[in-house]
Amino acid sequence: MSYALVIVESPAKAKTIADYLGKGYVVESSIGHIRDLPVRAADVPAAYKGEPWASLGIDVDNDFKPLYVISPRKKDQIQKLKKLLADADELFLATDEDREGEAIAWHLLEVLDPKVPVRRMVFHEITPGAIERALQETREIDRQLVDAQEARRILDRLYGYEISPVLWRKITTGLSAGRVQSVATRIVVERERERMAFVAAGYWDLDLTLTAGDGTTFGASLAEVDGRRVAVGRDFADDGLLKNEVVVLDDLSSGHAAFVPDGVPFVRASLLDAEAVDAALTDHDVTGVIHVAGFKYAGVSVQRPLHTYEQNVTGMITLLESMQRAGVEQCVFSSSAAVSGAVDVDLVTETTAKNPTSPYGESKLIGEWLLRDQEIAAGLRHTSLRYFNVVGSGDPAVRDTSPHNLFPLVFDALAEGRSPRINGTDYPTPDGTC
Repeated sequence: MSYALVIVESPAKAKTIADYLGKGYVVESSIGHIRDLPVRAADVPAAYKGEPWASLGIDVDNDFKPLYVISPRKKDQIQKLKKLLADADELFLATDEDREGEAIAWHLLEVLDPKVPVRRMVFHEITPGAIERALQETREIDRQLVDAQEARRILDRLYGYEISPVLWRKITTGLSAGRVQSVATRIVVERERERMAFVAAGYWDLDLTLTAGDGTTFGASLAEVDGRRVAVGRDFADDGLLKNEVVVLDDLSSGHAAFVPDGVPFVRASLLDAEAVDAALTDHDVTGVIHVAGFKYAGVSVQRPLHTYEQNVTGMITLLESMQRAGVEQCVFSSSAAVSGAVDVDLVTETTAKNPTSPYGESKLIGEWLLRDQEIAAGLRHTSLRYFNVVGSGDPAVRDTSPHNLFPLVFDALAEGRSPRINGTDYPTPDGTC
């Protein structure tokens, strides 16, 4: 007796659909994929074992041709399907309509090699009406879907197959790397390497609120200085160096300078360059040096951001020794942030000076430790400020009256040859101390 053979993917579907189709149809399942790329060395046919690409199952030198092998677990089912097909007069491939289902149908066609008419039958619900419509609206196998699944499978094998064992050794057994995870991980690693190699560079812009003659106000931004464009982020290379001919505004030239009396020259020099510091101090009439956090200011100003404890100590030693050579007798140390509690100089030690969580501020502690314990600046008059907010408010009315803004007062004292007196009477702060 002849019949039409209908092959679906799962045994559960096969039983339900068989009840709907009735006599004249035999419904059997493929139980998923019937063949795939080799998983183990034992799966590779003897004819290919000597090939260098055999373990991958993809001939990368021959247009990435895949080597498909029948799963040992599916051999009995394939024999059953072949036996059923031998007595059938028509074959319906009724696997799912996604890429995997289309590929399963194609593999069935390749392995079973039917000699009877073949139809591709698809449905989206298992109801009598849907199954009947699917029988009447069959089509050919969609090779584009098959190719899409095959390309996906090959990429999985090429970009994940050899990484998965690494995951098993390094993390846990059973993890799988593939075309998405492996490539995404590579992108993350490359971006992280770029981030690690990136060198930060500082620059400032300058925005102003200006008042016209008729009293109206308007905003403006500094675009050029002496005919040269002001630097922005795109002017810096990944190594932190400038790649264009521009002017770089730093915090000293754009912000803090507003708190320094007119006529005070600013000279930039690295505190790690003793000759440059000597020149900065001897070429100008310097009466005292102000040391603020990671930036160094002098009556002149010597500026250099220092990012590590070792650099900070080295730079401050260079500065103090240059001050001795230049005959500068006064130095003011300060932290850049307000702290609470009285400063007890006797508590400042090498240990506390190295402690970044100390409430005194690293720069001030290092300065006091060097002056007291290291004897590198004997006779140098120095003052320690607990408050030294040199930025203050952007509103001139608030800024000029803020008790935190000690910068101009300290400059005045140094210019007059006086040591700044630090107490709540001379320079009051909100809590009555300085």
